[in-house]
Amino acid sequence: MIKRFMMILACVSLGGLAQVPDSVAKPRMTLEEAREQAESQMDLMLFRIKMFHHEVRATMISSVELPVFKEYFLLPESRATTMNELGVAQFSKRQIQLRKKMEAWSRVLYKRFPIGEACLIDHAGLEHLRAVNGKVEEEHMFSNSEADAPFFAPSFRLAAGEVLASDPYMSPDSLRWVIAYTSPVVLENGEKPAFFHFEVPLDVYGKVIASKDFSYSRALGKYQLDKEEEGWFFLLDKSGLLLADSRRPIRTEMRKKPDSSGNRDDGDYALREKLVDYLPDVASISNDPGFLEATVKMRNGESGEVHLTLNKRAYILLYRPIPGRPWSLGHLDPVGGAGFWEREKR
Repeated sequence: MIKRFMMILACVSLGGLAQVPDSVAKPRMTLEEAREQAESQMDLMLFRIKMFHHEVRATMISSVELPVFKEYFLLPESRATTMNELGVAQFSKRQIQLRKKMEAWSRVLYKRFPIGEACLIDHAGLEHLRAVNGKVEEEHMFSNSEADAPFFAPSFRLAAGEVLASDPYMSPDSLRWVIAYTSPVVLENGEKPAFFHFEVPLDVYGKVIASKDFSYSRALGKYQLDKEEEGWFFLLDKSGLLLADSRRPIRTEMRKKPDSSGNRDDGDYALREKLVDYLPDVASISNDPGFLEATVKMRNGESGEVHLTLNKRAYILLYRPIPGRPWSLGHLDPVGGAGFWEREKR
C-alpha cells in the first residue's frame, strides 16, 4: 500500500495535472503482477475522481464566498423582490450592476467546467441570475418556481462551506442528464437568503475515467487509457446502471425535445424522462455469472476482488465505493499476454 501511495504522489504536479507513469502499464505475465498493477491503477483512478469532486466543490464554495454575492443580498430589494402585474421580477439599477459582476463570474466557470446551467435562487424560489450553456439569460427568462426543485429545500439546510451534490436528473434547461451542485450564500449574521447552483453534465464522468490527467477542466488531456493494457473502468449506480464507461461514450442528451418548435410551457416534460432509458445496464459489459455476482456487491457499496475469464481471457475485477456518492468504481484488468506494449516493440 505504501508503495502504491508513493506512486500516486509522484504523479501529482504542482500545476494539478499529471500523467500515469509508464511503469504502471506494462504487460503482466503472472497473477501477482497483474494484481499489483490493477491495485495501483484503481488507486490512481479513485484519486482522480476524488480530485474532480474536490475541484467542483472548491469552485462552488469559492463562488459563494465572493463579496459580490453577499453584497447583492444585503440590498433590501434583493430580499423582498417586487413583481409586476405579469409576475416578472423587477430589479433596481444597483441589483443589475451587481448581477453583471456575478454573470461575468458565471462565464469564467463555464470556461473551466462544461456547466449546463448556473443560477442564483432566493428563499422564495426566484432566480436572480441565470446562464445556460455559457449564455446569460435576460430577466424575463428568470424562473420564479425553483422552490419545486428537488435540491431547493436541502440547499437551505446546508451550513456555510457545505456543498450539496444531487442525484442525476434531466435538466429542462440544458436538455441532458446532469448533477446539481449547490451551496448557500451566508451573510455575516448567519442569514441564508439564497443559494448558488450549477449543473455538471453526467457524461463528464465518462471523460474523467477515460483520461490519464488528474485534473478536469474544459481542456482534457490528449492521453487516453490504452484499453488493452490498462484495462476497463466503469462507474455503477445502486440500480445497476452504468453512469460512465471508459470504453464507450454514453449519450445523455434528451432524445425527444418538448416539441418541434422548442416550446417548453409544459414544465414537467423533463421530469418524465427516466434514467433507465438512457444508461446501459451493467450486464452490457458481460453476463458472466461471476461478474454479475460481483456487481451486486458493488451496488451494496462493498469492496472486493474477483478473478474472471471473459471471452477466453483472464481478468482481475477490482471494485471500490466512491466516497461521498452512492456509486461504485469497477476496474477490469487483463492478466498476461503481450498486448500493446509488446506490439509497439516489433
